Amino acid sequence: MELKNPFLMLTVPERLRANKELIENLKVNAQHLITHFDLHATLLHILEDPENFVAKPVVDPNNATSILRPLSPAENRSCRDIPVPASYCLCEFDKEPLSPDKYREMADYAVREINRKLADERLAGVCANLTLGSVISVEAYAPEMVTKLYEITFDLHQNRARFRATIRGDVMVPSTFELTGGVDRINEYGKTADCIADQKPQMSPYCYCTGAKL
Repeated sequence: MELKNPFLMLTVPERLRANKELIENLKVNAQHLITHFDLHATLLHILEDPENFVAKPVVDPNNATSILRPLSPAENRSCRDIPVPASYCLCEFDKEPLSPDKYREMADYAVREINRKLADERLAGVCANLTLGSVISVEAYAPEMVTKLYEITFDLHQNRARFRATIRGDVMVPSTFELTGGVDRINEYGKTADCIADQKPQMSPYCYCTGAKL
């Protein structure tokens, strides 16, 4: 939950607490879906218009709205209204468990994407080339034939590293696979990535050090 839906807390400056409309907007918005797009819009709002916090929201290509204003679109905001990956919408889709045996190619695709990311960061020699161990579980976002969206959990031969990814595509046509969101490390990696911890800490979840120096 914390990985995909981080907690957001804010404190209203004392001089603004008497603004009943502002406080009401915050209370109402706290009960609805808020995205990083909205947080970005809020920061811009504070910088650009520090006095008028409750004016009519502006149109935004990502349907983003400052959380100091009434949210747009309407109250029943959902992931279908906002361009965020389905993997961040934990409660909005039913999932159907599937047999992992048929989805090894999908997991292989996710592993290739991790290796590509390591290569892009010029870590191919420092971090091991990762190989798929086993597919732990697969769930389809229902209905499968409509969404063609899957959440797959797998581990690697290297250190039993475990990952979860959300992938869209036709299971029968591997060339259609596409990551929607990142590939998340879901178990501890300890000191196995210490060789890059200082220089490229963002890659630590994916790196299994070979002994070579960066």
